[in-house]
Amino acid sequence: MRARFVAALTAVVAVVIGLTAGSPALAATAGAFHTAKASFKMVGNLDSIRLVPGRGVVATGWALDVNNPRATDNLLEMRITYPNGTVGDQELTTIALPRPDVARQFPTAGPNHGFSMTLGYFAAGTYRFCAEVKGMNAGVEDFTGLDKYLYREIGCKTFTMPKETMSGAIESITLQPAKNKPGFWITGWVSDNWLMGEPLVTFIVTRTDAQGNIETRQVQDLTSVARPDVAAAHPELTGIRGFSVNTGPWGSGSFKVCGSVVTNGNNPQTSTVDLGCVNGAFTSVAYTPDSGLGFSSPATVGSTLTFSPGSWTPTPNTMTYSWERGRVAASSSDAYNAPTTPTTPTTKVLGPSDVGHAFHVEVLVSADGLMGGQGHADSDLVTIPGVTTSRIGGADRYSQAVLSSKAAFPDAAAGAPVVYVASGENFPDALSAGPAATHQRGSLLLTGSAALPAVVAAEIRRLHPATIVVVGGPTAVKPAVFASLQKLAPSTIRLTGADRYAVSRRIAEYAFGHGAPSAFIVTGRNYPDALSASGAAASTGVPVLLVNGYASRADSATVSTLSKLAVRSVTIAGGTTAVTPGVAGSLGARIAVSRATGADRYATSIAVNAAFDHADTVYLATGMNYPDGLSGGALAGASNAPLFLATGSCVPPGVISSIMQLKATKVVILGGTNAMRPQLDALYACD
Repeated sequence: MRARFVAALTAVVAVVIGLTAGSPALAATAGAFHTAKASFKMVGNLDSIRLVPGRGVVATGWALDVNNPRATDNLLEMRITYPNGTVGDQELTTIALPRPDVARQFPTAGPNHGFSMTLGYFAAGTYRFCAEVKGMNAGVEDFTGLDKYLYREIGCKTFTMPKETMSGAIESITLQPAKNKPGFWITGWVSDNWLMGEPLVTFIVTRTDAQGNIETRQVQDLTSVARPDVAAAHPELTGIRGFSVNTGPWGSGSFKVCGSVVTNGNNPQTSTVDLGCVNGAFTSVAYTPDSGLGFSSPATVGSTLTFSPGSWTPTPNTMTYSWERGRVAASSSDAYNAPTTPTTPTTKVLGPSDVGHAFHVEVLVSADGLMGGQGHADSDLVTIPGVTTSRIGGADRYSQAVLSSKAAFPDAAAGAPVVYVASGENFPDALSAGPAATHQRGSLLLTGSAALPAVVAAEIRRLHPATIVVVGGPTAVKPAVFASLQKLAPSTIRLTGADRYAVSRRIAEYAFGHGAPSAFIVTGRNYPDALSASGAAASTGVPVLLVNGYASRADSATVSTLSKLAVRSVTIAGGTTAVTPGVAGSLGARIAVSRATGADRYATSIAVNAAFDHADTVYLATGMNYPDGLSGGALAGASNAPLFLATGSCVPPGVISSIMQLKATKVVILGGTNAMRPQLDALYACD
């Protein structure tokens, strides 16, 4: 505690004596002054220190400032001497509780000068508590440190903290009524003299069935039940709480239940209190083996999944079904209550959002006077009828592009007339290159900017093209790489421009020089919309042009390219935040403009592919990165198939609906299991 002056001024004492005259009891309890400051006139008393169950050690008393008797914002500080002799302190809350007795002796002070301060729980032992009132040194508000605040001790108390003691008992195990959850109840009570909270009781439940098999479970529960009957029978105990715990459904057999509770506040030691054991024997509703518990219909989207509970003896009063889909609990609308006839099936119509998931169903049955029964079954993964999946997955983006190329051009003898090569380290140049390569019956491969991967060089040799088209300037594909490519084909050219938009226009004019009836317009600032557009454009034999989607109008160079190619209609892939209405409205007076957009990149891919009315094969690429979709778009175009986007962990239900509407029979997953997780092979639907 802080150092204090010990001299007392006669004037201060006189004032205090005058104020406390006629109140001998209150005056006698006021502690000695600990300061010589004439402006500090605090009176009060520490009345009690006691253990209050549920609160811990509680200090009560009163105090007031004679200089400012109506003030109730005085602070207390408690000096605590621990059993080992160490000293600590706690600063407590303001004094503001009603004390009518104090108000009667100090009429000008008002009623609220009492305190009841919770100090918390302490280890068992004897403590010394001394309360001091903290007040401001009146008239010296500009002082700092010890000069500004003054303290007066108003009393000390010695208090012995008792050891935490707990007791209690398990009273019974009884069958749960049939209308409730099947099983049995464990009832009893616990007493805790500290009552720090609701003690947690642990039960070890052991069942021995008719065949002598032993099963053991551990059950825990808080003692949160009021037990006035126990309190009346044991007035010597405090902190009484009861428990009433349901164990859930078990089979028939002999049961032994033993309970215990751990003291939770006797620091530094804890101990376990034994609550005893009880025994019981119960017969349960019995399932008839091989009577059809499980699913009696296939798990295919668009069908009705039917669960049958099988037969039970005797006929249950209630049967309750609980459905879970995968690892996610089904909604409340998926929980069913069957009539009393146990053969009534429970059904669920399967939709696109269920594809790739399995259903787990539990049935709880109950009958009067018997233990409840429990059965469960798991369905197969929900599938799309007639649809198979395969995967094209490479070790990296360059190998991935090579595998897509091999899938598009499996005949090494025939090869490919042209190979487009774009940087795999950025997306803009390759977005337009895919449709151009497909239009010229060629392949799209990716390269590092500084070195040509060996696997890419080998694929070019396999394809033995007449021409290699390098997309992008010397920064995107460095001269050394260009030189390496020159050695692999009779002709190697570079298509470049001042920026990504100029490169896009150059590609379109080179590959579609004879004209194109339509084109896709996409933002060059991001890749998701363009990935879907590149597959659709490649399939329909039209170019993809990149624009600055944030601009207020289309640039003249883009308008000029559309005019040169005699484009009569364009489809903008993406919403107005991707490509502004100003750009859309300024592409050319004779050009019809439509927009394919959705709430996100996945919905936009659905909208872009809405032009397909049928597709035997559908390709899926991650919408979270670009490399796999770049080469995959060219492959999709070569197959006249749509490219949809997935999250990498699941397939949006809207994409699954599109696959079904297209009557596809094959879905090809593009990318390894890092990019497209294994569950995508089952077309695992997003929740």
